[in-house]
Amino acid sequence: MRQTDPRVRRSRAAIMDATIDLVVERDSSAISMTDLADAAGVSRPVLYQHYGDRDGILVAAMTELIDRELLPAVDPNPANPMPFAQVLTDHFARHSRFYRALLRGSAAFSVVRAITDLLAVPGAELLRQRSDGTVPEAQIREMAKFGASAAAMMLAEWLVDEPASVDGSAASEDPTALVGLLMRIDETIIAIAGNVDRQRHLETD
Repeated sequence: MRQTDPRVRRSRAAIMDATIDLVVERDSSAISMTDLADAAGVSRPVLYQHYGDRDGILVAAMTELIDRELLPAVDPNPANPMPFAQVLTDHFARHSRFYRALLRGSAAFSVVRAITDLLAVPGAELLRQRSDGTVPEAQIREMAKFGASAAAMMLAEWLVDEPASVDGSAASEDPTALVGLLMRIDETIIAIAGNVDRQRHLETD
């Protein structure tokens, strides 16, 4: 069947929703393919055919969740990165049980790598807006990947090591929460970039 077939789309949506629901319900990513198939109303061969293994399904479900709920709400603003940081932390806090279970399971490395790839896209756009046009595109993508990987690891530590903060009322009200850390890092990067730019001008004068 082609991916545009409505039956394929319905099956995929059912598998993604069932995966997220089961992981959250059990607070664990150690769910069997049989349980996944039963919950999604599909056969086990369908799961193996489209996703390969359980970790493939878990990462696909996480990617679907980020694509559906997080990325459409992201609007990089170089002048005010606070909304971006808030949207990011709000999303992961809202789905903390799901993400925490993945990060404690066998798919942890693949999950961090997938989050890195997804965050690198808006990160690169933010860097392009901040660039004066002299930074090559390849370097912008490299820096975006570097920043996204650091953010992904901080998210992982925040979710796994600080569940009380993550599951609290409002992350932005907690000075130790990730949103505050992201803002301090952003301010540091801007300060360093300003110093580098001033040094460059001094050397050319």
